[in-house]
Amino acid sequence: MGKPFMKQLNYVISTLSPILIGAGEDFIPVEYVVRDKYLYPFSVLSINDIINDQQRNRLREIASRDDSLSGLVEFYKELKELPYVSERMIPMTEFAYLHHKKQNGRIERMIYDHYSNQPILPGSSVKGSIRTAILNSLAEDKENIAPGEPERDLMNGAFENDPLTKLKIGDAHVALGWSGKTTCIMTRHSRHRKDGTETTVKDGRNFLAECLYPFQSRWMNGKITILDGFVFEDRFIDQCNKYYKSILDRQIDMLKAMKEPWWADHFAHRIYTAIENKSGILLRIGKHSGADTQSIQKIRRIRTKYNTKDPLSTTLCRISGGQLVPFGWVFVEFYPDGEELRITELQTTINSICHQININVDDWDRQCFDYNNYKKVLKDKIAFNRNELEQKRLQEQRKEEQRLADQAQADALEQERVARLAALSPNQRRIEELRQLIEKSSPQPFANTLWNKTKKVVDDARSSAWSAEEKNQLIALCERDLWKKINKGLDEKKKKALLDPLRETLS
Repeated sequence: MGKPFMKQLNYVISTLSPILIGAGEDFIPVEYVVRDKYLYPFSVLSINDIINDQQRNRLREIASRDDSLSGLVEFYKELKELPYVSERMIPMTEFAYLHHKKQNGRIERMIYDHYSNQPILPGSSVKGSIRTAILNSLAEDKENIAPGEPERDLMNGAFENDPLTKLKIGDAHVALGWSGKTTCIMTRHSRHRKDGTETTVKDGRNFLAECLYPFQSRWMNGKITILDGFVFEDRFIDQCNKYYKSILDRQIDMLKAMKEPWWADHFAHRIYTAIENKSGILLRIGKHSGADTQSIQKIRRIRTKYNTKDPLSTTLCRISGGQLVPFGWVFVEFYPDGEELRITELQTTINSICHQININVDDWDRQCFDYNNYKKVLKDKIAFNRNELEQKRLQEQRKEEQRLADQAQADALEQERVARLAALSPNQRRIEELRQLIEKSSPQPFANTLWNKTKKVVDDARSSAWSAEEKNQLIALCERDLWKKINKGLDEKKKKALLDPLRETLS
């Protein structure tokens, strides 16, 4: 049987330090709140579900100001239920929380899956780190490397002949049964001095970023596919471990020189043992992992603010216990389907450190339990409020539809009245106007306004200009409608006195 066309393996990632791979977007102050050392990002649209009409009006007023940003931040702080419309709760280290209290600014966001809202580790980041190690290994055995295109020179050809196209690495997602823990940490980044002299990490500036939780054992997994023709299949693990071990050695020396040996003391020996046992590969990935991990050592020319031959990444962060640690270190293990990974000394150490340094696991679980329970209660409340709002909206809609129908009917009647009046003779229009006056008038005594106006029309109708039909219409109106409106002082004699002279003109 020939060699299979491809081989597919699973891979799992353990984080040995915080990992930051930017999503290309930030949490801005008006899109998150911080409560009890937890950061809650939220959608601005979700606020409408938890505020009343008075708060809604106040929000509009604040948004219209020139200083709306600070006003919105203060307004959001007052909304007690705002964290519970967030999709996530992100714990903050003590140092990140204290920094945030002094400076409420942007927080760089970790790359995530837009469907599940969980953090991911791109396969391209893993492959890029492997590629760097392979290129450095090839460069060691080559005396002259073309300065313009070293990768083409080292890989013997153009992109289509690049053997690393035979290595396919999928994104790593949070393993089933794990929560996608990230944490907001304060990082310290070194800077230039104006006089160009050597600087240290302690000269750095602070900023906040969301990172993958450090010290998480085998909590992200993905797939790796090795196609037939990948010439480094039998040696890329050794190449990676050799290259990144040399960087790890210098990183440990730097931390010890800074009198911050905690990370090195806890992990160096275990990492070296895992490398010797070929349990997996050591990689450094993501932001702040340093230009030294992303270049070919033999030919690189990195401009550095340090007076050192081999520059190191100088961006460090303080974790919950106060220890200063570097960025980007992970340990990757591979295994085929159907097999299980054995527990190693490194994994035991990671689990132990996780309970000692990170936010207490029991506290995290309790916080998540309480948070999710209240979210369910609030979700039901929001659904109830939305139903009430929808019923109110439908009721108002029906009222408006009825108002429009009534208005249309009134307009139609008015148009009909105008058309009817236009078809009448001048005398008939006077009769119609008198009818409307009688209809609108309240009952009143004899010889009042209504009687007087009617008498004037009757007196005018006695002239020869009125036709017999018009006179009969006027007489009928008085007998049918006018007598009902005169409630005092009207008798048969007065009725005859009004209409008999008009009747005589008809004979």
